[in-house]
Amino acid sequence: MNERSGQAPPATGAPSTRSANPGQREEIAHYEYTDEAGAPLFQVVRFQPKSFRARRPDGQGGWIGNLDGVRRVLYRLPQVVAADRVLVVEGEKDADNAQSLLPDAGFAATCNPFGAGKWRDEYTSALAGKTVYLCPDNDAAGRDHLQLVGLALRAAAREVRVVRLPKAVKDLSEWIDCGGNRETFAILLRDSQPFAPPAAASGPSNALRLLPDAPADVAAVYDYTDASGALLFQVLRYRPKTFRTRRPDGQGGWHWGVEGCRPTLYHLPRVLTATTVLIVEGEKDVETAERLGLPEHWAATCSPFGVCHWHPQHSDMLAGKRVFICPDNDLPGQDHLFQVGLSLLGRASEIRVVTLSASRKDLSEWVEAGGDAAAFAALIDSAPPFAYPRDPCGLLREIAPLGGVLERIGQLHPVASEAAGQNPRVDFAVREVARVFPGWVSIDPEGNPALCVRGFEALATAALQELATAIGSAQQSARELADRIDRLAKERPTSTRPAG
Repeated sequence: MNERSGQAPPATGAPSTRSANPGQREEIAHYEYTDEAGAPLFQVVRFQPKSFRARRPDGQGGWIGNLDGVRRVLYRLPQVVAADRVLVVEGEKDADNAQSLLPDAGFAATCNPFGAGKWRDEYTSALAGKTVYLCPDNDAAGRDHLQLVGLALRAAAREVRVVRLPKAVKDLSEWIDCGGNRETFAILLRDSQPFAPPAAASGPSNALRLLPDAPADVAAVYDYTDASGALLFQVLRYRPKTFRTRRPDGQGGWHWGVEGCRPTLYHLPRVLTATTVLIVEGEKDVETAERLGLPEHWAATCSPFGVCHWHPQHSDMLAGKRVFICPDNDLPGQDHLFQVGLSLLGRASEIRVVTLSASRKDLSEWVEAGGDAAAFAALIDSAPPFAYPRDPCGLLREIAPLGGVLERIGQLHPVASEAAGQNPRVDFAVREVARVFPGWVSIDPEGNPALCVRGFEALATAALQELATAIGSAQQSARELADRIDRLAKERPTSTRPAG
């Protein structure tokens, strides 16, 4: 929708001259974002009660209330391009207020649009080769934004430094309201410290980097590295619970996905130096296990992307080690246990299974319910060997709920498929299996639906049952035939040869 004002856009950061109708929000300021030459690209409008909205010119003196197709840039971009030193704050109001505090024309203040957690690769490019001072807000979102921007800039900027405000104020504007001025800000600049990213391997808390709850809803970032500790990719955890991956682009930014990244395990450097490894289902559980306190020469790990994403190369990394698997208490967790355990047979020196109480889904929930280091040590001490293949009688007992499995398999509709260079074959489409046996289908490492361990186990068991039945029937027929032959032999009269 067009929002026509009939007026030219006011100056950058100018307060609005329009009043809201009673009961509606009031527009109190708008901030102009331009290209390098100063041509308007879009505005961020600030309302009271505090909220923001973006709009772009419609070419006819009015506005369109979205940024479709509009280039995103830093605030005060022409000044930023001309400056040697740049102060990055969290919002437009702070950037406007900061400009009056800066010592000379070669120093510009800026921010990215839309607040904390919204830094983009193109903003990093605009600051390449400059000395950048980061002045974060004194709250969790501000601290997280500092890490996000600092990590993005450390390979592009000439230098990245951090300006710390007194903890009693939230942001730069509040500091000014409390009496901060140009002279005292010069002291803060002088005392700024080089940006220091989180350490890579000194403890579990350093492997997990918290990011803002809003607006991106990123709960945590988990680093996956190679054997030397060099970053390969990250797994981002969101709220509500979802995950996304990204890999470094080599220029301080990111590419989404893990294309071209080789398989690795979480905390790989620690895993390789450990003699015993605890495998859990996710990165959060790895952090939980390490907080519990693992024995000396132990490491906790998981494969990326959750259940049924175990790669044979993961097992090669654990060759010769003792392995304890602590699965989640649900069907996918049991499938993952089988997949990992079977893959480790013949590679690991020993495989044991840590069993949590059935009322708790995973290790983190078990700890939240009161589990502690002593109780976890007891679980480890009592962990039984991974028993697969299992005792046939026990296997049949556990498969008993799949009664009538052959009948249900008969409901599947096989399809013919032909791969290049191979003979045609008849197979079951996964969607058909999911229709009849929904618990048998999982997701393979490439993200495609596939028959999971539980499905293979059930099919194999059904086939063995069918074979056992056929063998039993054949043996019974053979016994009956032997009995009949014996009877015929006994009933046949004895023949006598005539005298010569």
